[in-house]
Amino acid sequence: MRKLIALLLVLMLALAAVPALGEDYTGVWYLNYYDAAETLESNDAYNISTVDTIITVMDLTLNEDGSVTVSESESVMPATGTWEATDTGVKLVLNDQPIELTAAEGSLVNKDERTLLSREPFPITFDLVMAYGKAAMAGETIELPEGVTEDDLQNALAVLLEEFGM
Repeated sequence: MRKLIALLLVLMLALAAVPALGEDYTGVWYLNYYDAAETLESNDAYNISTVDTIITVMDLTLNEDGSVTVSESESVMPATGTWEATDTGVKLVLNDQPIELTAAEGSLVNKDERTLLSREPFPITFDLVMAYGKAAMAGETIELPEGVTEDDLQNALAVLLEEFGM
């Protein structure tokens, strides 16, 4: 009987050590950057609907083996990485740069890095902003996706220029 109780206690301790048990973070996520001027108040109370400018930078896949597959595009540099579940969400490492992401309302957020991983892309993508910027410099226009205005793209371009000196 004591051996059975000891075995049960060991199993309970082992299960308690597994972070975020039941959370399935595997699959496709969209890495988004949001405007630095916007603030989210706390790590456990994110309200993304209050942020004016969110730019989907790339999509990535969190694989079951702990690796990360990053989409490639004309504007996004290739990246390699790993991920692991934590007590509060996910630790993502891309090109040797760690990012701690907190699970909140179906998303993964890092307030300090202004990074949000979502299961769905936002309408304004990094490639769209870059295409808009190139067209504007050439005195041309581009066709805008439904729901995206020229003001949205001007704001997004201003955010990227200010933050990254592009």
